[in-house]
Amino acid sequence: MPSSKNKTIIPFAEVFSKIISFINILLLMKVILITEYADYSYIVAIVLWASVLMDGGINNLVFNKSLKNELQGINSLFSARFVLSTFIIIALSIFFFYRKPDIAIAGILYSIIIYISSSSAFIKMLARGKAYSKVDLTVILSEPLLRLILFLTTLLVFKNLEWQLWKIMIIYLIAGLLSFSINYFVLIKHISLRVYLNNFKLVFNQVRNTLSVSKFYLLYYLMYIGISRIDVIFIEKYASKVDLALFSSAYTLFTVIQLFFFSVITSHFKNIYKAQQKSILYLLGVLSFVVVVTLFVSTFVFDILFRSEYFEGASVLNYIIFALIPSVLVYYFIAKLNYDNKTFANFIILLIPLSLKMLIYSLAQSSELDFYRNIFPFIEYFILICYIIYFLYSKNMRVSKEYVNK
Repeated sequence: MPSSKNKTIIPFAEVFSKIISFINILLLMKVILITEYADYSYIVAIVLWASVLMDGGINNLVFNKSLKNELQGINSLFSARFVLSTFIIIALSIFFFYRKPDIAIAGILYSIIIYISSSSAFIKMLARGKAYSKVDLTVILSEPLLRLILFLTTLLVFKNLEWQLWKIMIIYLIAGLLSFSINYFVLIKHISLRVYLNNFKLVFNQVRNTLSVSKFYLLYYLMYIGISRIDVIFIEKYASKVDLALFSSAYTLFTVIQLFFFSVITSHFKNIYKAQQKSILYLLGVLSFVVVVTLFVSTFVFDILFRSEYFEGASVLNYIIFALIPSVLVYYFIAKLNYDNKTFANFIILLIPLSLKMLIYSLAQSSELDFYRNIFPFIEYFILICYIIYFLYSKNMRVSKEYVNK
């Protein structure tokens, strides 16, 4: 059994990892133009949304299975991820060469990077559900630290290097491969993990069986990532690259804060689940405090961390930080429904706000950054309201059934 100390460390390790990742982003932003950072943000949005199809909902399914100690078929799930990812990487390659040829190489490299990173995430979710804290910590820390080490080494050794986005992607790719190798060898001390590709028929059956099991995980997560990334896609389409870079800089800081609370929920889910009302009240208090602090320090943070071109990103952060409270509560509600085997409900609930967000952006076709920074928190509160309505409706249905049975 893992110690409570190790379980407590995990959320802070997640934050430390995100801070290192943020430092990596700062380094990237310092060596490339603001318009290139906008290109990077667009690539991230497209690939991360497509990565849901790479994963097929499998990582979330694995976390749920490992929580319940149901580890049969783990190798089949891991193998199916490989096959799905291969097809999606090919599709993304065609998309980038056809729609964005100027950033195609960087886009394809990032697609491969995300597959490798998500394979490490598979290991992390498996380890977290089984409470293998040392494996969990290794996965959390290895890739961002390796990226930082390789990036700084390249800066020192190749001082006159002309930086381009695809060159940075190569550094990230090497870091990802090294990280996955380390994570894999740490995991197999506890659980054997293999990719089995014996013949095409077997592979096809693996994918089909996996999707039949994980289809609702895939669908809900496709909606979830779409909600969080669709802003970037519409800003890239209708606004300027500078606006996209400003929004992305603020969103990166937002996710640093957000991830801490997400990791608390995943690493202490069962405890929160058992004391739900008390835990939610505690979360509300802490989240409100963080929002207030962010409003006071955002300008100072941007002045210290970013180049002057990004300073207006502080005003964007001051708006989207209000989405922190609903986004964290929604993350818990999603995990709760998944744990209760009601993943289809997550899909239906999240489909509504994603459709609404896309409709608003499509009709408005706004070129104003202020418009997007206002819509972002609005949609998050709308999602929270949808979940509250669902739980109230479910409770009333249970009461009604109990009354009829009596």
